[in-house]
Amino acid sequence: MGLSEQVTTLYQEIPLLTELPILSVKVLGNTVQSWVIAIVFGIFLAAVLVYLKNTFNQRLFIRAKKSYVKWDDDIFSIYERTKSSFLFVLAVYIAFQGLSLSKRLEHFIDVAFAAAFFAQMFVWADRAILVAIRRQSRVSASKHSDFKDPKDIILSFVGRFIVYTIIVLMFLDNLGVNITALITGLGVGGIAIALAVQNILGDLIASISIAMDKPFAVGEAVAVNGAIGTVEKIGLKTSRIRSVNGELIILPNSDILKQSIQNYKHLTERRITLRLGIIYETSEAKAKLVPLLIKQAVEQSPKTRFDRAHFCAFGPSSLDFESMYWVLDSEYLALMDAQQEVNFRILSLFKEHEIKFAYPTQTVFYQQSSPT
Repeated sequence: MGLSEQVTTLYQEIPLLTELPILSVKVLGNTVQSWVIAIVFGIFLAAVLVYLKNTFNQRLFIRAKKSYVKWDDDIFSIYERTKSSFLFVLAVYIAFQGLSLSKRLEHFIDVAFAAAFFAQMFVWADRAILVAIRRQSRVSASKHSDFKDPKDIILSFVGRFIVYTIIVLMFLDNLGVNITALITGLGVGGIAIALAVQNILGDLIASISIAMDKPFAVGEAVAVNGAIGTVEKIGLKTSRIRSVNGELIILPNSDILKQSIQNYKHLTERRITLRLGIIYETSEAKAKLVPLLIKQAVEQSPKTRFDRAHFCAFGPSSLDFESMYWVLDSEYLALMDAQQEVNFRILSLFKEHEIKFAYPTQTVFYQQSSPT
């Protein structure tokens, strides 16, 4: 005997609760008493299901806290997503099985229950995918948007897309839709959609390439397409970079892979090139001191390492020197602080040795013609 027959028999065996004639009146093919019993039974059953859910939830939570294994934590995380609204719909669906309803009303109740059931499946599946990715990547995330690693974002998107598609197809099949014809139609239409959204698909594929090849990651300092900053997010279509000036730069993933990318993550030191000029009136002896003074200024700082300094060219209005040194820190602020410190020392040493910096000048010679 099926569930509906058992509930129907139960309702029929219950005698009239009172002698009130109204209880014998039929509404939508059932007596008022049957409707009252169904509603009361549904509410009672819903209360019992919610109570059992909460009780089991508490026990499972206590067991998960005491246990050293992780699988029970995952089960609890999925089970706690069971909605009380789903249990209420389930209870009403069971209670109404004992009523004699019209085909249209029965179909409506079946569809409502199927919608609630598959909606609950959505919730369970979503949490299961989150738990699986969280466990595999060893990250803490309470929702899918918390993922930072592009690999986790892509796994989340692909996993949810596949599972959600299967659940939707199961729901449509439950409604009597011809799934085979639908899938065939979606396959033909999918080609047209793919052509229409090929730019979006290109960005999606680019995000997969970024996730697999990992040219950069969230939190790393990069230079892309002239933009220098820190990567804040790598999405399915775009990536976001917070520039050194503070503005947020949003770049399509496909455009990023077309550009050369400079990643400063593994940079341990930075090189600075310094060019300066002194006036032509400087004596040779003082000119020879310039590379030595620059070296002295660089070596006085524990944060810099001297590389070279040379008299490199005769400029239009100056004797030009070029030097290079390294800042032993990858941070941009440390770079500027060290450069400033070296510049001040050079300024002080040049002033001490009376070496003058050059600036653009022009010398004009006037020749006075002799009177005829």
